[in-house]
Amino acid sequence: MNNMLCRLLIALMAWTPFQMAHGDRVQAMSDQEISALASRLDSLPAGADSSGAVLLIIIIAAAVWWYMYKR
Repeated sequence: MNNMLCRLLIALMAWTPFQMAHGDRVQAMSDQEISALASRLDSLPAGADSSGAVLLIIIIAAAVWWYMYKR
């Protein structure tokens, strides 16, 4: 049983989308690009959209609960 649970969690982790963080290369930007970015900075989102992550956590928790208590 534990082997199947481990495989399920590994598969779910592999299925989870990952976004790699890349540092902004400000030194390579022109002055016009920097000023355009600075003017839009307040309207940009502070972080990634977390609605998909919350849904994925709920699905994983439900799958683990179902697997552990289906007896």
